[in-house]
Amino acid sequence: MIWNQIKKILKGKISTYKEIAIKIGNPKVYLAVANAYTKNLKLLTIP
Repeated sequence: MIWNQIKKILKGKISTYKEIAIKIGNPKVYLAVANAYTKNLKLLTIP
């Protein structure tokens, strides 16, 4: 769910970990969002 939401961020736009957590329906998992993002630096290649 985290990766699907991250992929929805438009190019040039900024979204916080907390905003992503809220969009997936659980605002308390913002640390999990941060961990998922930092564990996979290939995210930078997602167009």
